[in-house]
Amino acid sequence: MKAKFTIAWRKTLKSITILVLTAVLFSCKKAEIGPAGPAGPQGNANVQTTIQAIQPADWSAIVPNYQYAKTVNVASISQNIIDKGTVELYISTDGLSWGSLNGGFSYSYSLGQVMILDNLNNSAPGMTYSFKIVVIAGQ
Repeated sequence: MKAKFTIAWRKTLKSITILVLTAVLFSCKKAEIGPAGPAGPQGNANVQTTIQAIQPADWSAIVPNYQYAKTVNVASISQNIIDKGTVELYISTDGLSWGSLNGGFSYSYSLGQVMILDNLNNSAPGMTYSFKIVVIAGQ
C-alpha cells in the first residue's frame, strides 16, 4: 500500500509542478512602456578637484599654537562657494588611496585658499602628504 501512495504522490506533485510552470510562463505579458515621468531636481555638476602634494619643507610654523600649517591657493573658492557651497579635504600618503583627515590634520578655507593644519606634531610632518581639495558649488 505504501508503494502505491508514493507513486501516486509523485504523479500528483509532477502534475502540480507542470501546471504552475505553465501558468507562470503563459501568464506573463510583455511590459508596456508608459509615459515619461516629471523631470527630477537639477543636479550639481559644479564640483572641482585639486590635488596638492605637500613636502616636509613646505610647512610653516604657527608659533602661538605650536602647529605647522600650509596655505594652498585654490582659485575656485569664490564668495559663492563660501556662502552656498563647501570645500572638503581628503588625505593620501601614496597618491592612490584617499581617506578622511581623521583628526591628524584639519583645515579651514577662505576666498581663494585653504589652510591645512598639522594637529599632531610640534614639528613639521616628516613625510610627503597629498591632499585632495574638493570644491562643491551650492544651489
